[in-house]
Amino acid sequence: MQGEGILGLAFQGISEHAAPTFIDLLYQEKQIDKKLFSFYLTRNVRRKGSRMILGGVDMSFAREKEFMYVPLVEDG
Repeated sequence: MQGEGILGLAFQGISEHAAPTFIDLLYQEKQIDKKLFSFYLTRNVRRKGSRMILGGVDMSFAREKEFMYVPLVEDG
């Protein structure tokens, strides 16, 4: 079985096996409040501290306090 994106974060509609996504499963099991994920990346690859946040955004990592959300692609 081949991998389908980063940790299966693509839309279910484009999944080769039509399997629920990792985010969908977390949401269905009420482990996260929103079907969102975000990344905080350090500027220096040798510095620890990069994060992946599931279920939203951690504003403590944000320089700007407002975000513009833009869909990357349409589902299926």
